[in-house]
Amino acid sequence: MNMVNTFSIQEIAGKDFHYNFIGSIDAHAGLVLDPLSVLPAGVHVLLDFSGVERVNSMGLSLLLKLFEDWERKKIRVEVQHLNRMVNMLFKITGLGRFVKAEGDSQDSGAGTVVPSPEALHV
Repeated sequence: MNMVNTFSIQEIAGKDFHYNFIGSIDAHAGLVLDPLSVLPAGVHVLLDFSGVERVNSMGLSLLLKLFEDWERKKIRVEVQHLNRMVNMLFKITGLGRFVKAEGDSQDSGAGTVVPSPEALHV
């Protein structure tokens, strides 16, 4: 298994505030995440984690700080395509409230997306 030891963010072309996260989210991800802290208030952010291989405890801490900052700015956050391990970490740490349910096409309303009912079954 080839682990990616770097982290990068790619803006999805043609989509405002939609980003692909790629690699490993750890202590070194802070510098890459910093530019996202200045997004304008009230926008809807969609994060695609399909390229994320792992998230360690420091990475979770950085994401939590960013997501809480976004909540204060009334930024709606949705995270999609998490691998099984990252999805489990999100649920355990309370970040599961940001996980977009597969097939969910909500484009209106404010706030965050609640976990899908199947995500609540262990």
